[in-house]
Amino acid sequence: MPSPSAVEHVRKRTAKRPTKHSKTRLINEAVAAGNLEALRTLAASKGGFVNHSIRRKVWPLLLHSANKQREMFSEGADEQRDASQIALDVNRSLAHLLQPDTGETRLETLRKELSNLLLTVLSRHSYLHYYQGFHDVASVLLLVLKPTLASACLEPLALFYLRDFMAPSLQSSMNQISLLFPLIALVSPATHECLSSIEGFLPYFCLSWVITWYSHDIDDLSRIARLFDFLIASNPLMPVYLAAAVVLSQNEQLVELEAEYSTVHHFLSKFPSDANLEMLIKQAYNMYKLHPPEAVQKSAKLPLGRASVVNRFKVDFERLPLTQEYDDQLPQKLLNQHVREVEKPGGHYHPDRWVLANARHLAWISAFAATSVIAWYAYQTGYT
Repeated sequence: MPSPSAVEHVRKRTAKRPTKHSKTRLINEAVAAGNLEALRTLAASKGGFVNHSIRRKVWPLLLHSANKQREMFSEGADEQRDASQIALDVNRSLAHLLQPDTGETRLETLRKELSNLLLTVLSRHSYLHYYQGFHDVASVLLLVLKPTLASACLEPLALFYLRDFMAPSLQSSMNQISLLFPLIALVSPATHECLSSIEGFLPYFCLSWVITWYSHDIDDLSRIARLFDFLIASNPLMPVYLAAAVVLSQNEQLVELEAEYSTVHHFLSKFPSDANLEMLIKQAYNMYKLHPPEAVQKSAKLPLGRASVVNRFKVDFERLPLTQEYDDQLPQKLLNQHVREVEKPGGHYHPDRWVLANARHLAWISAFAATSVIAWYAYQTGYT
């Protein structure tokens, strides 16, 4: 195991804003030494892992998948439970991440590879429930890592980072994003007061950011990959810390808005196209150090559950030695336990209670979503 002094050495060198060349050298030194902690530090420093070529070496190491081989899903295999929804999502995916001159033949090939990638992971772990947005995460891995390596890396992402989102219901996803405002309250009470002054305002606006690791809301693959550098090297709750950083970065515009639900929701739901990702990463990283997940849960009085990926990450995955493979059987037991915790009768997590408590807001968001779908359909069919 690398010594603390070796990690501190990396921190000091990255604090001096190294050039791409010197940053690449630092990364290669950490890879050669098997220093996962140094790689996590480098992921949070400016530029992340620099380019896709380096990411093909580093992401599999951080995901304990460098030596894993996965047989890809074949068309003759048994139909997966979510195959029809996956087909719909895949058929409208990838184009926004590719060069404008990418031909239809290449796009169709990539979509077939994406479908096989998703079905490979979900058929191996049939207890995981596909959600719309998982294909966005998989798309980034496919384009950065290529099919075989992407399959080996998507599995641990699903099992140890995104597992809460792959429960039978959305409750776990909602519980995670419900920590956003309590986190903001710890960092910026004034911003929290501004948001809490809006009757019944809830953080639905960041749902797609969190469950897709921002890949649904950013069109530039290199920018998305930069965020993935950071998120792969972090606790599964880090997307919520990033969401807090995004909100705080727009504080000046936010306070000028009318304090009305739909106005503020509409403003915040648009990920800023000119966002300074390095600044957001730095802010999220600092927030995490000051207010780790257990502290945020305690402050919010909203424990995510002992079996949540957020609370199990260190012991199940982060602390694994470089050469040790993860236990791919453990997540099924933990997900079953987590579902029982989340949906236990009379408990804080009971979905019926949550729905009843938020019925008005769910009705509003459903109406908003329906309007959006109608507008999208009209645009696609030309009835505008």
